[in-house]
Amino acid sequence: MNMHCCRVHTCLSLVPFIFQDLTLLLLTSGRDPGIVPRNTHPPEPESLDGNNDTGNGQTPQQLRLPRTKDVYVNGVVVKVKYCDTCMLYRPPRCSHCSICNNCVERFDHHCPWVGQCIGLVSSLMLHSLIFYCYPNVHGDSLLLLLITDRR
Repeated sequence: MNMHCCRVHTCLSLVPFIFQDLTLLLLTSGRDPGIVPRNTHPPEPESLDGNNDTGNGQTPQQLRLPRTKDVYVNGVVVKVKYCDTCMLYRPPRCSHCSICNNCVERFDHHCPWVGQCIGLVSSLMLHSLIFYCYPNVHGDSLLLLLITDRR
């Protein structure tokens, strides 16, 4: 009877760790990773001479936008890329995820474990999940092995 009580007590001590792991998993998978909102229309092409004459009888929608554009950020020239899918010039360190089909700020990777991209907002939650979950999984496994040991 005493051994049974010890096993129940040890199993119940695992509940807060399991709850913590599941909470961090839900927070990581439920947050917006930093998706840049799409444009409904492509941006207007910038003309070099300032007039709106498109030339060759083409409308602005038929003109091809340049793939890159130089933008000044805090006095420094930054080259930004155009995303055809989202119809916008992406901010620096922003990439398009082919799985989610969205541009994500500070895109790191698409995580299959949480089912979404890891970017600007969700990276802190993912690091917390890894930092707290990894020791919990190994500690929980060790405790379960000790509980089920039938000597």
